[in-house]
Amino acid sequence: MASYRKPERSSFHIPAESQDARFSAGEGKSALSAVEKYRLLRETRRVLRRERRAAERKVDLR
Repeated sequence: MASYRKPERSSFHIPAESQDARFSAGEGKSALSAVEKYRLLRETRRVLRRERRAAERKVDLR
C-alpha cells in the first residue's frame, strides 16, 4: 500500500529567505538556484502523482 501523507504536512513551503531571493532587484528575472528548481520540480511531480492516484482510487471505489 502506498504511504499516505497528510496534506497539511506538505513540504511545499518555501522558506522566506528564498522567497526574497526569487527575483533579483531590478531585472525581475527568476533567481532560483538549480537546487531550488530541482526541489520545486520534484515536489510538483510528487503532488501531481498523489492527486492522480487519489483520483484513480476514487474511480475504483465506485
